[in-house]
Amino acid sequence: MSLALPLETPEFTKSLQATFDKIPLESLGNLDKGKFLLARALVHFNLRQNENGLKDAREGLQLLDELGATDRTFVRLQTGLGIIACSSGLYSEALHRIEAAHSVARRLDNGRLIAHTACSLALCHYRLGRADESLRWAMVACQREETAPPGSYDRLHPVARQSFANLALGRIEEARKGLGQILLLRQTTSFPWVQEAAGLFEADLRWLFGDRLRALRIIATIWEQRKVSLSVAFEGPFARWITLFLIHEMRYEEAAQFLDSAVGRLTRLDSIDRAEILCSRFHLNRVTGNDSANSRNAAADSLNNLPVACRNQLGQLGLLLPD
Repeated sequence: MSLALPLETPEFTKSLQATFDKIPLESLGNLDKGKFLLARALVHFNLRQNENGLKDAREGLQLLDELGATDRTFVRLQTGLGIIACSSGLYSEALHRIEAAHSVARRLDNGRLIAHTACSLALCHYRLGRADESLRWAMVACQREETAPPGSYDRLHPVARQSFANLALGRIEEARKGLGQILLLRQTTSFPWVQEAAGLFEADLRWLFGDRLRALRIIATIWEQRKVSLSVAFEGPFARWITLFLIHEMRYEEAAQFLDSAVGRLTRLDSIDRAEILCSRFHLNRVTGNDSANSRNAAADSLNNLPVACRNQLGQLGLLLPD
């Protein structure tokens, strides 16, 4: 039973979940059952059904530990648990899981798993404010980029992580080279949600470079195409950028309606995405003179669930934050 799940589109993930729901667990042996539970846990995570994902992952881990599994199954299990920890803002805890997965991936000499785990480590270190370690792991992932399909998110994400780390370390020219690669992938990918992700990464980088009007023009194009993010994994950055764009255009009522809709989806989002949406609402209320204790407290509470570095990063990306 393969665990190399090609979760390239939300539609595929939902269809996979429907298929999994039809498979009776009692028909599987322990090894296959452990692998199945891991696969289902990763599907739950991709749909941001984290409680169900944790339940399946823990049961699968117990079965596979009892069987002594130390192959690709182990790598994907540990990576999945690490990513679920990331979704709760527990980046330090996630590091331990993903480092264990990376060690086994290297022993197996599995290029794609090496790249995937290295990129996840780069993200964790960046969220913890460790740009030097983030760059080190992003470079490992980029060295294995040929293992990922052209135009895929697995090609995009390592380049983005390398660019953000380079910029945080003051390596401006290196960061600009990465931006060029992101722009090229955005123009050539056949996956609409990867194109959107590339546009959001590009806008972030251009804003941090100081080219804010160009960043807002990118978002204007995205907003013309769709009013909701194509991927649940990008609802936070999407909301932040749409809020900043609509405020720039002085379309305050439109921004408020958009954020009301985004707030209604908070329960299925990662901690950092929730913080981006709640801080976007706080930002809008401050700009329009409608600041309230509820809005301020909700934004502050969401930030308290994240490392201090995340707060700093959101501030650098243009959001007004509660004291």
